[in-house]
Amino acid sequence: MKIANGVTMLELQIESFAGPQELNPTLVWDEDHTVLIDTGTPGQGELIRIAINDAGVPFEKLNVIILTHQDIDHIGSLPEILQAAHSHIEFTLMKSRNPILQESFIAWTVSYKDLISRNCVMYPVGRVR
Repeated sequence: MKIANGVTMLELQIESFAGPQELNPTLVWDEDHTVLIDTGTPGQGELIRIAINDAGVPFEKLNVIILTHQDIDHIGSLPEILQAAHSHIEFTLMKSRNPILQESFIAWTVSYKDLISRNCVMYPVGRVR
């Protein structure tokens, strides 16, 4: 769903224990940056790639991912998206109130070796380029 020029809310359908639900990662872009906010549940990487392309933005232009928090419906497809990306991707994890959870999340999602091998850079929240 288009929110404004350069802002689209992706509409991803999932089946949960409570029945069908919609998840809404958000895509924000301009000439230089394409930012995906949240990555849905595990297994949605291909659906996200298609939704980004359907929004009129080539998936290959994706260069920033922001994860708002560590719930599985926000972080689940990050490894798939990083694997599918053929370009440099920076990603930011919003700071957790629980540092142990934060460190565990990062280790679970992608290893440092994966980040380096895919030419990804993780910046702390608040970094301005």
